[in-house]
Amino acid sequence: MTDGNLDLHRALAGPTLYTDIDVGLGTNALYSGGPARSGPNALAGTTWWNIRSRRGVPTPDSDKKPGDCSFGPVINLVNVNLDRSQARNMCRTWLYERRVTAPPNIYEAQFARRMRLAAAAASNTSVAAAAAPAPASNATAAAAE
Repeated sequence: MTDGNLDLHRALAGPTLYTDIDVGLGTNALYSGGPARSGPNALAGTTWWNIRSRRGVPTPDSDKKPGDCSFGPVINLVNVNLDRSQARNMCRTWLYERRVTAPPNIYEAQFARRMRLAAAAASNTSVAAAAAPAPASNATAAAAE
């Protein structure tokens, strides 16, 4: 990608995850279109994780006033190479972690963890079922009377 853009497109925005992407130069990486009347560009929980660029990425506009959250109320920017001079003016409810190197792809890491937990739960269920006494059949119950 030469100079990529991760557009959320306002009215169609949902809590979106962008992870492990090289956007090239990064001059428009977080630019998002759509008319202002369509609401915020990003919904709460939208996350950019490990977005690499050759230059510092300009921060989302937010009406160009320091701390204005019009781009999105609660967003996460983790290991994104933001333009340092602009990063100080971000909305206070935005999480910005500049140097988080692991995992590189948060979706794959969460999916792998979910699969491990599901396998462990299935294994524990089958072990518990094998160890439990078998329920008495009607014939066994009748003979006991």
